[in-house]
Amino acid sequence: MFSVESLRILAVNSAAQDWLGYDAQTLQAMTIIDLRPPAERAQLVTRVRQFEGTVTDAGTWTIVGKSGDHYAASFAWSKVVFEGTEAIVASIRDVTRTVRAETRADSLSKQNEALRKSVSLSAEHLSRLFDGLPGKMLVLTPGDYRMVAVTEEYAEAVMQERGEIRQ
Repeated sequence: MFSVESLRILAVNSAAQDWLGYDAQTLQAMTIIDLRPPAERAQLVTRVRQFEGTVTDAGTWTIVGKSGDHYAASFAWSKVVFEGTEAIVASIRDVTRTVRAETRADSLSKQNEALRKSVSLSAEHLSRLFDGLPGKMLVLTPGDYRMVAVTEEYAEAVMQERGEIRQ
């Protein structure tokens, strides 16, 4: 829980203490800004000042623990009055693993797409190269000997359509 006006942390539970690595007294001497990386601080202040309702999904923010580790945290805020001070109770959920997994999945998806394009271009180049070769030829994969390419002359010699042979 933090003060809307000063952003000072007013109360903190033991789960947050364990997660962040600070004791309650140290956290209560800090503001919520102290737990954010510099790049997010101004945006956070703006978000707090614009919060006019009683409950909101406050989004996902980066939290910096005592160790310097950065965590992704999803916040839900509820406005309350605590000891005469307008405050916000912040319900926090650590989504660091989820965010990292999504980032990794996005990166792998982009790599996969790049590889698909590369393979497609390589297959097209092989096909063009192979089409220019004279004679009755076929290309087999090592190990399982699957046909991956045949020349038109080879297809004619075995009296089949070229597309049927590679299937």
